[in-house]
Amino acid sequence: MNTMKVGDLVTVRPAEDGLYVITSMEVYDLHNNLKHLPDCVMLISQSVPSYGAIPMGKEFVEVISEAS
Repeated sequence: MNTMKVGDLVTVRPAEDGLYVITSMEVYDLHNNLKHLPDCVMLISQSVPSYGAIPMGKEFVEVISEAS
């Protein structure tokens, strides 16, 4: 598995529906006293950026193209 970092272009498995960019490696649950979610990254959709940033479990994220 590739090491993920901010700026990487990724897809989400198993759906593989669309492309996303990692916007943050730090994710906090805003509904649970800002609990840190260490197994998640923040993504933004490239096809529908109006969705805003969404948290996603790292186990579902596959790097397509690494940021330089």
